[in-house]
Amino acid sequence: MSRKNKGKLDEPKKGKGTACFTTFTSLAGISDHGIQCLLREIEHTELALALSGTARSTGELFFRNMSERAGALIREEMEAILPVKRRAVRAARKHVLETANRLQTAGAITCAGSGAKAPPVDQQQAMEASKVQEQKDCLRRLVGLVKDMPLGKRSTSEMITPLVAMAEVARRAGILSLEEALPLIDEPFLKKGVALIIDGTDPALVKQLLSRKKQALLAEQERRLDMYITATLSISAGDNPRILEEKCQTYFAE
Repeated sequence: MSRKNKGKLDEPKKGKGTACFTTFTSLAGISDHGIQCLLREIEHTELALALSGTARSTGELFFRNMSERAGALIREEMEAILPVKRRAVRAARKHVLETANRLQTAGAITCAGSGAKAPPVDQQQAMEASKVQEQKDCLRRLVGLVKDMPLGKRSTSEMITPLVAMAEVARRAGILSLEEALPLIDEPFLKKGVALIIDGTDPALVKQLLSRKKQALLAEQERRLDMYITATLSISAGDNPRILEEKCQTYFAE
């Protein structure tokens, strides 16, 4: 490598392959929905490295497609890793580009200017307007469902309809769009899970965190039910109320 090029942070140039994304700035051709797909594949620490030293417009491309919570986390990570080594930044950006190209090959995201001839501008605008309206309709339906009957008051079978509505919103408008409905979700366990996926948390970590929460909730529910059994039998036996209280307190003894 020449002294002139040594130390540059730009990504490797296009080689013999047919990679669509060859520089970090080329990611600007990805739609917001595509960027959200890409973010789900990138670790927060790696993204923080890749964004180090980028132009404001490039950073905004990512930050506008994540929740405020996730954005704050990435910015904190970017500050925490300073100073960064150029080699680490190049490696992180290379992996982001490789991931983008993999998703483009799989059809999950599109590469601007790489497909068939684009339709006329007026047709593109009409298609975009129709897509936006469809996204709004999905979100409006979800919000309406939650407002009509709070999730916390629904039976398990009645939860299927709003869950399907959430999937439709995520599929058509992107997972980040669920942020608008998040304050309306009054079922804590589900709300925690939805918040995690909105923030782009790794699926394996989401499963781990929710599984731990589930075990804690099940243990609490079992303790509560066992206390009810004890209290019921104590009442039936005619125990002194103070004795019943002592028995119940044992379920919360540390």
